[in-house]
Amino acid sequence: MCVVRLKIRLTKVDLVWEAPKNNGGAPITGYIVEKKEKFGSWQEALVTTYYQKLNHVCCAIENSLNKSGPGVGGPKNNGGAPITGYIVEKKEKFGSWQEALVTTTPECKGRVPDLKEGNTYQFRVKAVNKAGPGEPSEPTAPHLAKARFLKPLINRDKMCAVRVRAGTTIKLDVDIKGEPPPTKTWIFNNKPVETGAGHKLENEDYNTKLTMTETSWANSGVYTLKAVNEVGSDEATVEIIVLDKPGKPEGPLEVSDIHADHVKLAWKKPKHTGGLPLSAFVIEKMDVLTGKWVPAGTVDPDKLEATVTGLEPLHTYQFRVKALNEEGESEPLDTDHGILAKNPYDVPCPPGLPDIVDWDEKMAKLKWEPPIRDNGAPITGYIIEVMDRDRGEFVKAVEIQGNICQGVVPKLEEGSQYQFRIRAVNKAGQSEPSENTNWHTAKPRFLKPRIDRTNLNPVTVKAGLPVSLDVKVFGEPPATVTWFFKDQELKTGENLEIVNIDYNTKFLMTKSKRASSGRYVIRAKNEVGEDEAEVDITILGKTAFLLFSERDGSVFDLAVL
Repeated sequence: MCVVRLKIRLTKVDLVWEAPKNNGGAPITGYIVEKKEKFGSWQEALVTTYYQKLNHVCCAIENSLNKSGPGVGGPKNNGGAPITGYIVEKKEKFGSWQEALVTTTPECKGRVPDLKEGNTYQFRVKAVNKAGPGEPSEPTAPHLAKARFLKPLINRDKMCAVRVRAGTTIKLDVDIKGEPPPTKTWIFNNKPVETGAGHKLENEDYNTKLTMTETSWANSGVYTLKAVNEVGSDEATVEIIVLDKPGKPEGPLEVSDIHADHVKLAWKKPKHTGGLPLSAFVIEKMDVLTGKWVPAGTVDPDKLEATVTGLEPLHTYQFRVKALNEEGESEPLDTDHGILAKNPYDVPCPPGLPDIVDWDEKMAKLKWEPPIRDNGAPITGYIIEVMDRDRGEFVKAVEIQGNICQGVVPKLEEGSQYQFRIRAVNKAGQSEPSENTNWHTAKPRFLKPRIDRTNLNPVTVKAGLPVSLDVKVFGEPPATVTWFFKDQELKTGENLEIVNIDYNTKFLMTKSKRASSGRYVIRAKNEVGEDEAEVDITILGKTAFLLFSERDGSVFDLAVL
């Protein structure tokens, strides 16, 4: 007789064996089941009884019994008497054989109780008839007392949260119960963890080890361990925090409010802070002409923007921002192109050509049109420049505050000639100048005409000779000049030419005649008033005598022969 099947459960063991080939001459009436602990002795075991104890196994093992007593396991000869039962013996690894179960029927099966979970046992069977027990069967292979079907159970004692510095090796060593031995899977970021760069996974029947080397913040997170067998599953989590430098700020690094001397930067928080609070954001700038990064300031960790000052106008810069914690600085977030330090506006276009709308001998009032474009910044004022003809260069004369397109230039010297021009001003600076005015003489604007009588002395010439008069005429506006002779207005004709220009009149009699002798009247008139002067012209014949006064030498008579 031999054991052909062994079923081990958490609290019991099922043994199945073949009936004795020889019942000893009498029918088998039962089996005796015996059990033996590792260091105990064989003793009869309770049969077909179920104990709800983790350290016991109830067995359905029975010894072959007949009237002759226990027989030999699977005996070929029952000794002439039927098998009445069986005796099952057990032995721990370093113990002796002990009776574990006695059956009282010839049925070849039985349950051995009172096994200690985790101990290793061997079993053997003796057939029994009325003559007594036979020789034992061959022992079973060593068997570990454990549950045959057990839902997985993860030992959570080693699944405590882990908090280490970057670079530290992390080792998770976790025991797992379950029968059959469960399949074990580590999951991180919704993906199974496998042996690879920085990870080593070792799975045994009742244990799993996960080792991580060269750790960084990328290893931080929640790791899930799943254990599954045909009975059920278990799941446990452990949080790992690797204290590391923070992640770089999230981009893009936005640049706004660009001016010649400053810009404004904005960014987003890093995806992680390295497990530690941020202490600041560090800002750096680089002038592409030098190629060197230099500090540009720091801001509090709750601020996500900063103004960088101290830029050189018209230089190109790049900027970057780093997050900072106790472990150090993150990788930088850089601008993706160079930024030209330039105001978002330019100097205005030149104003229109100024008009001289009023003047006197000491001032000139100008008016002009504003620039056609302010180039991005409002006009804040104008500058009037003046050039004295004798000096030959423009100088600033007047500053006008506000967008007022007129102004007065004072302190002119009467009689001097000037040109004027205008520059518009905004916060970018001064525009190019407007066109220059024509030369302007500092003089009164309104002045009653006055004829200069210097050249209006009496004129005496011989007939046929020309008579020429050049007379200055003052007045503002320039007066209109008219010549009269014998109450008749004179005009340019066959023998006479009159030329009137501003402030001057010319009288030319090309071929004088005796009939042209007489008094000529000059009349100058403008909107302010008028003036009148006379000149006597005498035309002599071919022969004439002049009579002089002996007393003062003046001419007092003329005789023509």
